[in-house]
Amino acid sequence: MPTTKPSRILLYVIMLFGFIMGYLYTMQSDPVAAVPVLDNRFLLTSLRNLESARIDQSVFSSEQYKSLRIFGSLPVQAGSGGKDNPFQ
Repeated sequence: MPTTKPSRILLYVIMLFGFIMGYLYTMQSDPVAAVPVLDNRFLLTSLRNLESARIDQSVFSSEQYKSLRIFGSLPVQAGSGGKDNPFQ
């Protein structure tokens, strides 16, 4: 069924409205505020805390840990893959 002229005009009006709203939406946002800036002091403090972290070795001797089972074969066998070079 061919499109009539009023429905095409309505389509163009809706598309134009969408472009205008998108433009206005992007212009109201602050481009500097959109990029998060990490505080180096926070990062350094986190790394220092990670350095002093210790693993509780008693977890590996618990009955719950020992009851864990391995399903499947080890080592995992590689499946059939695609081409070596996907651009050929």
